[in-house]
Amino acid sequence: MNPSVVSPKLPSCSLVILDDNYVIRSIIKNELYRNASNLFPSVLFDIYSSDDGVGGLGYVFITKPTVVIVDTTLPRYSGKEIFEFLKTNQNNTLQNTKIILISEFGTAFEQLPNNFLILDKSNPGFLKSLISLSTDHLVKELTTKRIANPDSKKKVNVSLLGKFVVFMANFADKINSPKALSKNSFLIFLRPFAWFIWVLLEIFTVPFLIAYNLSIGNVLGESQIKTANASVNYRSSRKPQFITFFENIFLTIVKLTLFLIVNIAILLISREI
Repeated sequence: MNPSVVSPKLPSCSLVILDDNYVIRSIIKNELYRNASNLFPSVLFDIYSSDDGVGGLGYVFITKPTVVIVDTTLPRYSGKEIFEFLKTNQNNTLQNTKIILISEFGTAFEQLPNNFLILDKSNPGFLKSLISLSTDHLVKELTTKRIANPDSKKKVNVSLLGKFVVFMANFADKINSPKALSKNSFLIFLRPFAWFIWVLLEIFTVPFLIAYNLSIGNVLGESQIKTANASVNYRSSRKPQFITFFENIFLTIVKLTLFLIVNIAILLISREI
């Protein structure tokens, strides 16, 4: 009988992402996990995400994260309300937490604490800046607390495809937002066609999101499931992405079909009138 081997418990670090856009949330999660794990291969990173403010606040106070990323356009407590709440209700557990608000409407706050920051997500370099700022804070906290030292050979590397998909998703959000259209003189003429353009952008973004997912594999959970067996690694990292690939193709066809049916119906009704 072989003696049992007990694996040493690895240090862990929690991060929280709050964004109601699934595409943006998933890419931020993947890029943050991939870069943090490359810098600190001996640390387990637990990334919690939510698409509403209530669930997000629960994660913040239960997990005591090192970094919190909050989008302004959240349902059930907006990101701005959460940002204000965290700013005015800081306690000892959040003093060393980097809290980043991502906004496209130029949100302004007075007298922000040192650990608070606002990023403009309409900026083309938004994703790179977000990942760089987050990982810089991870390096500072993990080294200061002597939990782990970063791999000096690794640098922050954000996928170009991920940047493009986030840019398209942000643009689709702008098109679908009356507030954004009214504030931007360039976009205001698109207001009558907003819904039509938004649907086209959503459909256009899907194949690029699929390509992104296929290119990076299943990065979340890779540290727990990677083995010396190539077939096991394939099943755990690539196979789920191929399944998602075919699911997304099916959903795209359904979306396009419904879109055509609705528009044909509108056209026939307008002719009868």
